[in-house]
Amino acid sequence: MATIDSRKHVLGDLVVVTGTFVNGETIAVDLSDHLSKIMLFVCNETDETARAMVTSISGTTGYAAEAGSGGGTWFALGQR
Repeated sequence: MATIDSRKHVLGDLVVVTGTFVNGETIAVDLSDHLSKIMLFVCNETDETARAMVTSISGTTGYAAEAGSGGGTWFALGQR
C-alpha cells in the first residue's frame, strides 16, 4: 500500500500531497480525505531499474503501473 506523507503543502486553494510506494505493489492512492479533485498525479521510481511510469486519475484516486523493481515516490496536486 502506498504511504501518504502527513505534511501537506498549501498554495491558495491547491494542495500538494506526497508519499511513497514499494516494489511490486499495485499503486492506487486514494486521496479523498485530502483533496476534492486531483489535477496532477506523478510517480517516480527511485532505483537503478527506474523506467517511465504510466499514471492515471479517477476521481480522487491516482493510479500507476510500476515498470522497474525498486519502489519510489509519488506526488499529487489538487484542489482542497
